[in-house]
Amino acid sequence: MSGDDFDFGKSSRGDKPKGGMSTGAIVGIVVGVLLLCSCLGCGGCCAFQWDDFKMLWTQPMGAMSPVGRLEALVKSGEIDFNSLDNQIITPINKSWIGQYDLNILLQQWIQKEKMFDAIMLPRPRWDQEKTCMLVPGDKVIWKKNDYQLEIYNGETGLVVDIVNDVISINFGDLVIGVPPWVEYPASDGTVKGYDPREQIDLAYAVTTHKSQGSEYLNSVYVIDRSSYSMHHRNNFYTAVTRARKMAYVIGDQRSVQQSVSQKEPPINRFAARGRK
Repeated sequence: MSGDDFDFGKSSRGDKPKGGMSTGAIVGIVVGVLLLCSCLGCGGCCAFQWDDFKMLWTQPMGAMSPVGRLEALVKSGEIDFNSLDNQIITPINKSWIGQYDLNILLQQWIQKEKMFDAIMLPRPRWDQEKTCMLVPGDKVIWKKNDYQLEIYNGETGLVVDIVNDVISINFGDLVIGVPPWVEYPASDGTVKGYDPREQIDLAYAVTTHKSQGSEYLNSVYVIDRSSYSMHHRNNFYTAVTRARKMAYVIGDQRSVQQSVSQKEPPINRFAARGRK
């Protein structure tokens, strides 16, 4: 099976992190994964690890489920997931392994006792059903360009402290205090305002889309059958090439096989059939 059999194309930004895994390495991973997925009777428990790649197979329920596997990895202390150098990546927003649900679980595992002092962040009016609790030390991501505060979409940081409703976030090169209200002059001459804290989300887990253009020391890609619509090579490629040191994949054999064998999202194929 040659590298030509696996045309990954490019991510939507066409980027690969400096010092990250090469396309040749990814092709090797794909070949290895497919060979293991074709093994009969292994029960999804085959050991599969290279110097820069580790596969953690899953089962539908229990300790071997995607969430169970991830919890064991987090609590092992092998990787500091409260560091901006390490990132958990999921292909989707919704489902039990989606960005929202994983962030709630990860915050509980990592912050533990601090959660008794957590504050509830305000949410945009179109997203009221999704609550977001916050404590000092949380890893967060900014969701929208904010020229008043000079914080931009996709920036990640660590919450330093929360005092009088002002959330101080360390973005790596600068600590910025996010107040509960910011005013700005509108084009019609009036003054308008908003609560910029609505643009803060937890970032223990982010989507592959959000991770594009970033690089980490270690990345962990979590998939299962509930994320089927996003199982394709570009997502797999994006997730594992974010890592400079070690890329982990947590998933079942079927989901991994789909992720490395499908050139495009399944929904694209269904749409094409409908147009015929």
